[in-house]
Amino acid sequence: MPLVHGNSLRAFLVLASRRTNRPIDWETIDLHKAVARQAASYLAEEEAANALSDARRLDSFNRRFAFVVHDIKNLVSQMSLMLQNAERYGDDPEFQKDMLATVGNTVIRMTSLLEQFKSETNEETPEPRLIQLNQLVSRVGENWRKQMPNLDVDLEAEDMRVVADHGSLASVFDHLLQNAIEACGADGHVALRLRRHEDDAVVEVEDDGPGMDAAFIRDHLFRPLRTEKADGYGLGAYQTRELVREFGGRLDVESAPGKGTKMRVVIPLATSPRLMPMNGTRGASN
Repeated sequence: MPLVHGNSLRAFLVLASRRTNRPIDWETIDLHKAVARQAASYLAEEEAANALSDARRLDSFNRRFAFVVHDIKNLVSQMSLMLQNAERYGDDPEFQKDMLATVGNTVIRMTSLLEQFKSETNEETPEPRLIQLNQLVSRVGENWRKQMPNLDVDLEAEDMRVVADHGSLASVFDHLLQNAIEACGADGHVALRLRRHEDDAVVEVEDDGPGMDAAFIRDHLFRPLRTEKADGYGLGAYQTRELVREFGGRLDVESAPGKGTKMRVVIPLATSPRLMPMNGTRGASN
């Protein structure tokens, strides 16, 4: 029995010998046709479901690969900035210590990215966990201050904990600082702040660069694979916003031409009631 779906021959169905010596009449033929059409439709549905599943897995893989490439670009930018400073401060023993620390941190970050890429390939998603946000933001600020000594870091002393993936959240702040430094240049001013607002932790990265107009923010800033940078990939802002959303937060932008830019990451604290209905894992982490 040929199994035909649409105009495509899907397979053949082989029947066993008849158990009775009954002639094959038109009713038997119609029954065979109905069975064949039904079996063909089941095969077509299974093939379509498998193709959709493969496409989704490939799309997720490609998206993560694009994010990893962008994170590597940020690390390369940090190393490039460090090399530029080496021309001015290379003989300073303190700078040499900072350089070694930065290289060590880059190796750790790249190793973490490779492990994350491997886990995505194996369909394993990093589990969010409880993070001491003050320590994370302070560590990120210290790493960047080695490359931009005039970076202003202002952190509230209050202990703030959020539920997130440590590496992803560090990537968010690294990207925002990288963009701010590139926007204002080596002689510009960049500030990194952490404060609490009600049940949220708020991390701000502000620069005195050229700024952006409302139309660019609305129509272009968060569109993937769109960029005006010669060496950019158009993924940073989009990636940052998506990662922050995964942790139940949001990314706000304040900017105007000639007035700089302020990027604000708002994440619910671990004690926030807004975390409770999100999923079992995050509720259990509180």
